[in-house]
Amino acid sequence: MVIPTCNRKARLISLLRDLDRFSYIPAEVIIVDSGDDQPSPEELSVFTNLSIQYIRTEKSVCIQRNTGIAKAVSPWIFLCDDDMELPQDYLQKLVAYAMSYPETGAISGVWLEQVD
Repeated sequence: MVIPTCNRKARLISLLRDLDRFSYIPAEVIIVDSGDDQPSPEELSVFTNLSIQYIRTEKSVCIQRNTGIAKAVSPWIFLCDDDMELPQDYLQKLVAYAMSYPETGAISGVWLEQVD
């Protein structure tokens, strides 16, 4: 999982809190940060179920995503924005789909934006 972030520490921490309780835990979580409002090592260490790699880059979401992808070792890479709120079984459903269709090269989930 690659998560680009920039000055949204509270949103990032909220996402990590959700991921830490998922029914399917990602093999790696690569946070690529280009902001000044950075989480401390202590703030990241509370997520004991997650294997977190924290990287700093210049400001560019494209550079951030490409940097994270280059560092990833998992065969599947989930690109996730820091402001996403995912149901607890979301990754489990994506993995089940990928396993059912091994010829698949990319998967996209359904995204809904809540308004008001």
